[in-house]
Amino acid sequence: MDSKNGRSKPISFFDKLTKNFRLGIDYDVFTANHNNKIIAHLLVLQYFPFTEYYMPAYNSDFKNLQAPSLLIWESIKDSISKNMKYYNFGGTWKNQSELYRFKRGWNTTDLNYHYYINAKIEKIKDIDRNELISEYENFYVFPFDRL
Repeated sequence: MDSKNGRSKPISFFDKLTKNFRLGIDYDVFTANHNNKIIAHLLVLQYFPFTEYYMPAYNSDFKNLQAPSLLIWESIKDSISKNMKYYNFGGTWKNQSELYRFKRGWNTTDLNYHYYINAKIEKIKDIDRNELISEYENFYVFPFDRL
């Protein structure tokens, strides 16, 4: 993520994942190796009938090997074997045109996301944007354009 100027998840995220969810049931981690070296991982979340493509990671020195694509394919096959009906590639921001083309290459269907927030909206509007970011790092809380 750092090489793409993205935000990496903290170690605590993975600690909580493994403490609160079951490997092989609620989530899976797919790994690609090349010459006995790990070159890519893919984390998928599962909640029947959905598989959520959640977090790929790869060593950019081996980008030419397309390991993330192999892991996606393996996770799709695994999802089919578990009778999952949907493979969700997740949302893509408008400025992520390269990522959007990649996802479209899997013969995907675009769907709009709707966020439902159960909160005291007026109270949230009184909180500074930076405080929300600090207190709820790595969570979607509220659309900033509504603050």
